[in-house]
Amino acid sequence: FGSKTIHTFVGAGDFNNTSGGALSCDVVMVAGGGGGGHNEGGGGGAGGYIFQPGRSVGTGPHGIVIGSGGKVETGDGGDGAPGSSTTFDGLTARGGGAGGNWQSGAGDPGGSGGGGASNSGGSGPAAQPGAGGYGSGNIGGTGKPGGSPYGGGGGGGAGGAGQNAPSSGANGHGGIGKQIPAVFHDPTSGVGAPGPGGGKYWVAGGGGGGSTSYPAGKGGGPG
Repeated sequence: FGSKTIHTFVGAGDFNNTSGGALSCDVVMVAGGGGGGHNEGGGGGAGGYIFQPGRSVGTGPHGIVIGSGGKVETGDGGDGAPGSSTTFDGLTARGGGAGGNWQSGAGDPGGSGGGGASNSGGSGPAAQPGAGGYGSGNIGGTGKPGGSPYGGGGGGGAGGAGQNAPSSGANGHGGIGKQIPAVFHDPTSGVGAPGPGGGKYWVAGGGGGGSTSYPAGKGGGPG
């Protein structure tokens, strides 16, 4: 696309540089998102996001692992499962934090943090920022304090924090994701999803908080 060759990995494999010398590569990595908590629980945090332009990648095969999403908790009183990390050439995009379980469960840390459950569940912290200044992740939102009506906080997204559950008992929305850079906007690519303003190529939005009494929070990214 344009002057670039785009290599897309959705599962484990090798990027094999057979050019005979180092290549200057623009690299985007997204980890698996965390699962949401059970019953009035917090939304799962987005997997960590990395964009590093002009990375020098040496010759030979470079193993790639693609992180999977964490399982949503369906049993009473359990957190969701964290997402798995994505790795390439010494870089690690960290899996997203799980959402807290019902009644005061805090969100777990991750690439972006999971949202807190209802009744004062705390927000999960973000572990992704770093990666030489190229990583992105944000905290989850807190659950609604003070008991009924209940509401869970949204999971953090690569582009913004998860929303705290409002005092009205509604649920927090997930933090907004990020749109991958224009160099990757091949119109035939299926990477990403529609985002704000109807644009494509958005990734790493946080999950919305949940409740038994109110509509679930929206995932981060939809316009």
